[in-house]
Amino acid sequence: MEQYKKWLKENNVSKSYETYIKFIKDLGEELGIEKIWEVSEKDFQGALSSYDNFFEGSDVSYLKKYLIFRNFSSIYIHIYSIIKNFSNLKSRQITETKSMIIVEKELKNLGYTNIENVSNVKIGRQRKGWDLEAVKEKEQFYIEVKGIHDKNCKEVFLTKNEYDKAKHYKEKFLIAIVTNVKSKNKKDCRIFSYDGEIYKCENETLECEPFYYKLKIR
Repeated sequence: MEQYKKWLKENNVSKSYETYIKFIKDLGEELGIEKIWEVSEKDFQGALSSYDNFFEGSDVSYLKKYLIFRNFSSIYIHIYSIIKNFSNLKSRQITETKSMIIVEKELKNLGYTNIENVSNVKIGRQRKGWDLEAVKEKEQFYIEVKGIHDKNCKEVFLTKNEYDKAKHYKEKFLIAIVTNVKSKNKKDCRIFSYDGEIYKCENETLECEPFYYKLKIR
């Protein structure tokens, strides 16, 4: 850490180097890396592969400096290809905002109250794992919202964090899927609830299919 502090000062970020160091230390804790300043490039990349958050704003600069300092060139290229893929973030945010509005309206029609958008609320650096919170018949519910442009699309993805929260809260965790979001025509909003065995919305169900697995050599 002292070497990194010295390197930061030499590269003209001495005024805020503590912020850079804190970011890496916090990231190390979230990734389960005890010795973040000594971890190998391979192990660091492996830990990042299971990280269900993405880097934005100042985080990009903090991570960039660490990767350059450690000479993690392959990760640098990989991370920045991911960041490039988020160049359409504004479009995604518009889709999410429209979907939220539609779902909030549908929840009100279904008798939910005290609806609150918590999509940007974090616990540490991890998001809550759902987008909306609402109350019905004095019960608290947690709603994950997914927006899709194509009305014929039949699949959405959950992060590990979202999936874990769904398993934890069960009947109190709802999954709202809005299709045809960008169309001027009617948007379809389905709110799936867990019945103890499967997520259902009228005559439709959600089938969970593992998308990828993380393998560890022990």
